[in-house]
Amino acid sequence: MLANDVGLGRWEAVAPCGGLTGAVAALSLADEMATLQRDGAARVAAGAFGLQTAVPVILAALLAGEPMRPVPIMIGLALVAGSSPALAGARAVSGLLAESHV
Repeated sequence: MLANDVGLGRWEAVAPCGGLTGAVAALSLADEMATLQRDGAARVAAGAFGLQTAVPVILAALLAGEPMRPVPIMIGLALVAGSSPALAGARAVSGLLAESHV
């Protein structure tokens, strides 16, 4: 949607979206930095991955009217949401992170 507005030169529609995007990015960065002080990087990265995958998929359907079949989308989102915490707690991921900080 934003690319269409830029292409058409409708800057009055682009400016609020850009401002909102900047505000959300700043809030997420602050939240991620605060979480990194409490939790390990593997756990934080897995949560960020889950959100960065799920939110655009959901918003594409709601805001952009992307034609989607709900059952496969819900199955995919459930797999991402379920596997992200499992990945964060995996011994292999924790071991890689521990080795990189030696």
